[in-house]
Order: sequence, then structure tokens, then C-alpha cells
Amino acid sequence: MRALLVSCFAVFAVTFSALVAQSLAYSDTPDSASSHTDTPSAEHDLRVDGCQEPTEEGAASATQSASELYDRGLVLYEEGDYEGAIDAFVGSYCAKPHPAGFYNIAQSYERLLKFELSVRYFERYIRESDPAAPTTRKASLRAEVLRQLPAQIRVATVPAGAAITIHDRAGLRARGKANQDAPLEVVQGNYTMQIRMPGYEDITKTITTKPGQPYSYYLRLEAQTGSLQVTATPGNSRIFLDDRLVGVGTYRDTLPVGRYEVVLEAPGRESSKEFVTIKADDASELSMELEAPEESGRRPLLIASTIGLGVTGGVAMSSIFSQDSAATIASSLAAGAVGAGGAYYGIPESTTRADAWFMIEASLLGAIEGGLVGSFFACNVETVGAAQRKDCSDREDKAITAAALSGGLIGLAGSAIAHKRLKLTTGDAAVLGSSALIGLSSGALLYAVFDSDLRIRDPILFSGLNFGLVAGAGLLATNNISLERMAIIDLGGVGGVLSGALLAQAFESGDERLQHFSIFGLVSGLIGATFLTRDMDEVGDAKDEPTTSDTGARTLTPIVGSTTDRAGNFVPNLGFSIRM
Repeated sequence: MRALLVSCFAVFAVTFSALVAQSLAYSDTPDSASSHTDTPSAEHDLRVDGCQEPTEEGAASATQSASELYDRGLVLYEEGDYEGAIDAFVGSYCAKPHPAGFYNIAQSYERLLKFELSVRYFERYIRESDPAAPTTRKASLRAEVLRQLPAQIRVATVPAGAAITIHDRAGLRARGKANQDAPLEVVQGNYTMQIRMPGYEDITKTITTKPGQPYSYYLRLEAQTGSLQVTATPGNSRIFLDDRLVGVGTYRDTLPVGRYEVVLEAPGRESSKEFVTIKADDASELSMELEAPEESGRRPLLIASTIGLGVTGGVAMSSIFSQDSAATIASSLAAGAVGAGGAYYGIPESTTRADAWFMIEASLLGAIEGGLVGSFFACNVETVGAAQRKDCSDREDKAITAAALSGGLIGLAGSAIAHKRLKLTTGDAAVLGSSALIGLSSGALLYAVFDSDLRIRDPILFSGLNFGLVAGAGLLATNNISLERMAIIDLGGVGGVLSGALLAQAFESGDERLQHFSIFGLVSGLIGATFLTRDMDEVGDAKDEPTTSDTGARTLTPIVGSTTDRAGNFVPNLGFSIRM
């Protein structure tokens, strides 16, 4: 029973010592030894090296004391009190030095899991005992086993999951991840441990391990950083970084590396969002601009509705009821008031200028087409000598007026339905309107050039107008033309017609030559203006796209200004700048 109790106590002591050794987790230094162990200041000193030699007078009593302490050490060892056993064995050795004490001390340290001290005492025993003794070989084998016991290294990092590598001069010895249950194992020695994680600064530590000992390290990683500067336009724009308000107008800070979302917001403007990637030790700059809200088209529509409905109302009432001038004016004013009130309450503020001009153009073009169709079918062509004229009765005039009004209403209704789906820009609306007018003008000039029959005048004008619309729609399908560019092209066409007329006058040509020169000037002016403004609407990244000066392309830029003449009078002027 006594032997069983001793064995149980020994097992409990060993288990308790192991738990104590393992419990020192998350420290930045290896587990320290107890004050009863060999931990002198010198690395290679042992406790037995501090023993004082007994005097001759005390030799007999020293021998007896050594024997008593030795026996006490054996008892304490059997009872599991390995610290007390070590004290007794050391005292026995100091009283009467003998190599057997080293063996017993080594075994006691092994039971305490202090394998380095155990190995050193085994080595001391091997050096000072008989090489042929069985215990010497046993001590040598045991020391070799203990030397090969791996040290267990656990690393915890914040953030978790950093890559851990341990290497010495011979190369890599262990590899793993931080915050894992399984420790990294290396034998006794000096090592370099590296902790790495993307986006964070590397950590390098020099560590020294002892056989079978646990080591725990707790490390907080420092994030790599870079700088970010955001410049916003307009200046009252609020800057959000990952849904966090960081500034107004401008923002500059040092941030951990990574990808960030930058959002710009300003009153009355649509927000803008961009992504930026911060790199280590790098300065990132971001310029963001919120486009100014497009001017509302409510006012142009309000004016057009007032004038258009007033004019059409007056004309309609006069044509239908044959009213006098005063009644016609009153009808126009009443119709205009109705148009103004309906537009004021019926047109939302969100209506864009592009939508407004599209609906105005559609109404006018519809009225023109309706009038041309009505004129073609309602009126008769009479030939008087060599000349032709159209003879339209009052009833036929009323039919033409009704056709024009119907065409205008159809154009207005169709554009009001289609504009939401088409989502036109002001440039798109300008292209459609200009193309239709150019087609109508071309039809009129062609009719005049060929001196055709009056009966086909209306079909030619109708065909020219619609051909211009189709050409404009096809142009928009493949090009993005701005309002400014279309205005320059229109000016080119007008200038071409005027130049052709002036050339015809210079050569004193007749009316037929004037028409030929005019149509040639129209075509030349349109083609020339289109060619000179071909790069006007190209928008690209300045970093990726070549500039105009790099490619050598010509760019035509309108210049509007004013000057004074010799008398000091204000004179407006319009010109163009061509970059070669």
C-alpha cells in the first residue's frame, strides 16, 4: 500500500509540474525556472560547483552527513518531491563529492521536465565516472534522448493567422501559422523566427530553445501604411472613406495598406464613387469632381408651351371661325394662358434641357411635316403661262392648318413618351434638330436647282426633312456629339451657304448658278466643320490617352468674346482657334 501511495504521489507531482510548465502561455520570454534550480549568473555553472570543501576536522561528520542526505534524497525522490530530492543530493555531494550524486540530480531534473539541467548533470556524471560502468552508458543514452527532445513553440498574433518560419544557419527548421493549437517543434539551439502577414510589417526575433521546453510568444503586428490625398470639386463636397465621413473638400491621412471605397457627396449633385488601393510607403492622390446638375428644361418648355399654344390657338380659331384681329389676339392670349398653366403644373422640375428641346423640336418638325402633307393633298397646282402656282381655298387652308396642328400634337405626344426611354443629351437633341433642318434646306436647294414641277415640291421637302432625321439618328448610333460641336457644324453649313452665294455674286452668275454654289457651299461647310471638330468630343484618361499635341491632330475650338473699335464702341466677336 505504501509503494502504491508513493507511486501515485510521484505521478501527481510530475503531472502538476508539467501543467505548471505549460501554463505560462502568451509571454514574450521562455518559461523561467524555480528559485530552487540551477540558475546562476554564469551559463555553465551548476549548483554543485558552489560547494565548499570540508575541513579535515569535519571529514568524519561530513561523511555521515553525506550519507544521511543521500538517503533523504532517495526517500524524497520516491515520494515525488523532486525539488527536495535535488537539495538533498546537492547537499550530499557538497559534504562528500561523488559522481553518483550527478546521476540522481539528473534524474530529478528530468522528472521536473527541466531537461537542459538534466542533460548537463548527466554529462557531468559521464565525465567523472567510470566509462566502463553500466550506469555511464545508460546516462549517455539518456542524455542523447533528452537532447533530441523538441522544444514546443506557440505564437499568437493580432491579427491572427500570420505565417511563422523558424530557421538557423543550416536552413528552414519549422513552418506554420500563428494562433494554431499544434506547436512548432525544434531541437535545442539558436534560431531566427520570422512572422509575416500581407499588409503588415515583418517581425524577426532571435530565440534560443532548450530541450523539451515550451515557449509562448504574443505579438501585435504593425500594419504597413501609405498616404492618401483626396481633392474634391466642388469644395463643399463631403468625403466618405468606407462609409465614414473623413472630410469636406479635401482629405489627407496615413492609412493601412488595402483597398478603400471613396464616396463624394454634395447638395444638389449626384454622388460619385471610386476605389483606391493604398500601397506600402506610397503616396496616392485622388481627384474627384461631381458634375453640376443639368439645368432643368422646365423653363424652355414653359415658354414654348405658352407661345406655341397661344400661336396655334389663335391661328386655329381664326382659320376655323374666320375671326377678326381682336378675336384672334384674344384667342391667342387665352390659349397661351392655358398653355402656360398646363406647363407650369404639368411639367416636373426634373425634366432635362435635352428632353425639353427634344419635345420642342418634335412638335415643330411634326407641324412642318403635317403642313407639307396637308398642302400636297389639299391644294391644286395651276399653270398660268410658263409659271405654276398653288390654288388653295379657305377650306383647303383650314385642312392644311389642321394637318399642321395634328402633326405638332403627334410630335409632342411621341417625344413625351419616347424621351424617357431614349435618354438623350442636349447634343443628341441638337443633332436631330440640325439634321432635320439641314435635310429640309437641302431639299429646298435641290428643288430650286432642278427647277422641278411645283407638284413635287412638297414631297421633296418632306423627304429631305425625314432623310435628315434618319441620317441624324444613324450618326448618333455611332458617335457622341456634344452641343458645342453641333453648333460649330451648323455654323459651318451656314457659312458654306453664304460663301457659295458670295462666290456666285462674284462671278455674276444667274439664279441657277447661285443655287448650285449655295448647295456646294452647304455640303463643303458641313464636311469641313465635321472634319475640323473630329477630336473635339474625345474624352480619355490623360495618363493612358495621347494628347492632341502628341498625335498632331487639329482641334477646332470656338472663341466668343468682345473687343472695341477705334471709336471705343463695344463690338462682340466670334472666332475659332485651330490647334495644329
